Amino acid sequence: MSIEIITTVIVLITATTAAVTDLRWGKVPNWLTIPALVGGVLIGTLATGTVGLLMSLAGVGLAMVLWIVTLALGGLLGGGDIKLLAALGALKGPRFLICVLVISIGIGGLMAVITALRHRVLGTSLQRLFRGLASAFVRQIPTQIGNESGALRLPYAAAIAAGTVVGLVYWRM
Repeated sequence: MSIEIITTVIVLITATTAAVTDLRWGKVPNWLTIPALVGGVLIGTLATGTVGLLMSLAGVGLAMVLWIVTLALGGLLGGGDIKLLAALGALKGPRFLICVLVISIGIGGLMAVITALRHRVLGTSLQRLFRGLASAFVRQIPTQIGNESGALRLPYAAAIAAGTVVGLVYWRM
């Protein structure tokens, strides 16, 4: 069995499990993401030596940069989401992670609109978003979907998992 197949299976299992746990319990657990991240670095290193190690670390590094950016924007993603992205980057490298990120952003945006519509808070959520974007010196961009009674949670690992599947299909083409 090739390394490509092994990493693809691990990526699918990790992303799917993360989506399920996030949807069910609102959390992406460390017992899932940390072994996948470490395994990705080890597999990359064992498969292609220094090049594999550097590609895996570049994937992890890209996820860490994303974490810093999301913190600066008010914590758009949770820690579990970032660790999931780091694991995917370790397993498949930074180019694949960029592909997953682009697709996940689109899917996550669609999920946010559907969630806001379901809970009848789309207008309020869009007003918050546009108010935040209109001000160039906003300290914290409003990132939550909701109304005055409280924010709704968006299980973003589901968007990442969907982006991963689409990314794997795209990667094969």
